[in-house]
Amino acid sequence: MAIPGQAHSSHVEKANACHSIREAGLRLDGGTPMELPENQWVRFEIASGVGSDAAGTWSLTVTVPGQSPQVFKDLARVNPGFKTLTWIGFSSSAETATSYPADSFTLKPLENAQEQGVRP
Repeated sequence: MAIPGQAHSSHVEKANACHSIREAGLRLDGGTPMELPENQWVRFEIASGVGSDAAGTWSLTVTVPGQSPQVFKDLARVNPGFKTLTWIGFSSSAETATSYPADSFTLKPLENAQEQGVRP
């Protein structure tokens, strides 16, 4: 599953933040993969400035039940010129039948950007 947040285009190269989940793990561009448990809820929190608060980075916090949250800060944007969020997508590149339930999706302004590793 790839989760891009894109700006004015349907092409991933216009994306702000992009990560994928495959082979029971989280994959970040240029980063170390993180193993994820199967058949358990995992919480993903993405933080990124937009508009005048847009910077060249974003952060991701991954919380697995019973474990301390893993925080990935200062992740490079796919498109350093990203300013406006116009689309959020969840897609699968699986070649066999799979499922990946999503629950409680929330989009809100980030009030503590610097604490989340995002520089306004």
